[in-house]
Amino acid sequence: MNYHIADRFHRLHLALACLVAFVTPLHKKYVPLLITFWGAAVIVQGLSFRRIHIPRHWLPLLLFAILYAMLAVSSLSTGELHDAKKELEYKLSYIVFPLIGVLIAPMPSLKVRRVLWWFVYGGLSFTLISLAYGIKRSLAFSDWTYCTYDRLGMEIFHPTYAAVYQCFILGFMMLAARGNEFLLGKKWLHFTMLFFIPFYVSLLSSKAGEISLLLTVAWCAWKWIRSGAGWVKTAGISLALATISIGSTLLLPVSYGRISSAINANDNAAEGPAVANNSTQQRWVAWRAARAVIAAHPWGVGAGDSTPAMMAYYRQWGETKAYDKKLNAHNQFLQTTVEHGWAGLAVLLLALVSLALYAWKQRHHMMQLLLWLCVFNFLFESMLEVQAGIVYFCFWSVLFIKQSD
Repeated sequence: MNYHIADRFHRLHLALACLVAFVTPLHKKYVPLLITFWGAAVIVQGLSFRRIHIPRHWLPLLLFAILYAMLAVSSLSTGELHDAKKELEYKLSYIVFPLIGVLIAPMPSLKVRRVLWWFVYGGLSFTLISLAYGIKRSLAFSDWTYCTYDRLGMEIFHPTYAAVYQCFILGFMMLAARGNEFLLGKKWLHFTMLFFIPFYVSLLSSKAGEISLLLTVAWCAWKWIRSGAGWVKTAGISLALATISIGSTLLLPVSYGRISSAINANDNAAEGPAVANNSTQQRWVAWRAARAVIAAHPWGVGAGDSTPAMMAYYRQWGETKAYDKKLNAHNQFLQTTVEHGWAGLAVLLLALVSLALYAWKQRHHMMQLLLWLCVFNFLFESMLEVQAGIVYFCFWSVLFIKQSD
């Protein structure tokens, strides 16, 4: 009897994991509800069977929990209680996913791949829906910018996070194609969507996203070569993907304009106050303010107080746009250090190093892709400060740790 109940829980966990994977790149509004159901099911299972399944590589789970504990402790003395509560809510992933990772049984590789495919279905569905909606609005308002940048994300996802999802999907689809595994079992459909992704990422006009895509293509090409794929086939597909990405970026006015502004931003980075007019210049200002906060508070300012601490410098320097937008550090390493000091940064780095060593030791290609995509984008975005970033990072980290051979 217990065996049948346990089997039902296993099926439920897999179904919820597939749902979370499908909805995460499709619509972030419903993700917390699904995670809540999953967490509740895990707790019920734990109370029913009184068993835990601590993975062999448990250190990252502990470090995630430590980061949340640091956040909770610092919130007790914050002067910005509302912001602290909001941050505690956003970062529940640091606790919920490790709890899931400890209580659910190891997940076979084939089932993890099933979850990955559901992420692909959700991400590709979002691209088609958002592009169709963008075209509809563009025709209605005679303005094709509805098909680009944040308007393309339908105010659901920031372009950088949407681009990261697409790069992750592209990487998985390239690796799957090498193993003759295709989208819905159809090779033509698989490669059609594979070549569509670089164009879509160019429409998103995320500078970090476009670089991430080119790096993903290069990384997958290297994996193909290492697996024995022919040079001609590998070079042909990789060059086609890179050409679509670069060509569409140069031809699309919004994308090309953002690239040009980024190139010219360095010339104005140190000209003085009130010069940060575009996103690249504002990042320079945010990084400068974060470094100033860290120098003044090496032990961190705590939960809820990071934004006021940054805004004090924006106001002092006359950076009106950064002040009005209440910009965070736009760099996860700086953001964590601002909040929790050098100790918090050490915990985050140890978690990343631990995950990277595990991925390398297990030769887990998708985990490797997840980590370098996240680390690269950590340099330009505070990814773990928003739901779209922290759920993506914690969900896949824990799922890959729980993957069994």
